[in-house]
Amino acid sequence: MFSSAKFDPARDIPDLSGRVALVSGANSGIGFQTAQQLALHGAKVYVGSRKLSNAIAAIERMEANHPTLKGKDLLHAFKLDLSTVKGVKADSEKLLDIETRLDILVNNAGVAERVYEINSEGVEAQFAVDHLGPFTITQTLLPLLIETAAQANSDVRVVTVASGAHQFVNFETPFASLDDFNIVGANTLEKGNKFIGRFRRYGMSKLASILFARQLQHRLLADPTPGANQIISISLHPGEVATEGFFRTFWYFKPFWRLFFLSPLEGSFNSLFAATAPEVRREEKKWTEKYLVPHAKIKAPTERAQDDELAATLWATSERVVEDILAKRG
Repeated sequence: MFSSAKFDPARDIPDLSGRVALVSGANSGIGFQTAQQLALHGAKVYVGSRKLSNAIAAIERMEANHPTLKGKDLLHAFKLDLSTVKGVKADSEKLLDIETRLDILVNNAGVAERVYEINSEGVEAQFAVDHLGPFTITQTLLPLLIETAAQANSDVRVVTVASGAHQFVNFETPFASLDDFNIVGANTLEKGNKFIGRFRRYGMSKLASILFARQLQHRLLADPTPGANQIISISLHPGEVATEGFFRTFWYFKPFWRLFFLSPLEGSFNSLFAATAPEVRREEKKWTEKYLVPHAKIKAPTERAQDDELAATLWATSERVVEDILAKRG
């Protein structure tokens, strides 16, 4: 459906030898392809997955697809469960124990159109995975990212996978409290659990993704710590991608998906471009805090997604909610 001529991973990703990447949700779909391509170009890649066994299985598939990856110590299974703040905080901290650098962080993992549910920490389950999970990962690993960015010849980037679904949020999202995070998105819970309600909540979580990436860039540029202002933060819409998760929900599209949707590899192009393209570093003022659509095109998101005051409120509320949850650790 979309031309891939603008960005070709085989042609356009530079040599990534010596660089370290973490990709969340890398056991399938877009994340799988992102991690695989980064490793094929020489990066050491932590393949993040909710279950360690799934990450191990994903690495086995990558090595079967590309036998040249075997024996190079480039692919590493990494448990990264975004469903709770406590869990993802503990998982992320383990990377700090074993790594001395982190050049690329791809916040790829997410869930879509789930039935409304409050998790064990009091947060709506989809919003917990799609926003608080990436927020906590990034906050936890930020010192390592900054330390890496302060080194000579570094090129550190944080890539956040959002969605064009953010434009369909048609209700107020002040993001000023936990109650705002837990909004149903409809007048009743029954309506909220129908397709439109689930889709709106998904859009709200992806609106948060764009605001998060934007505010992260603003904070990094203002941070006097050596290296902080060299980190590039970008959010993106991967396109309409026919992933395994997509087919579980929309199975009836499977016979003719190629007419309307991108493959998972094509869906990874924007993430790979944002994470690796030399032109992003050469023209960093052009690309920082931007929102990309397929393939490698800058597009303005909705006005709400460009609201810096809303982004700052979201960040402050996220910090407060995360701190409250972690303070309750027993």
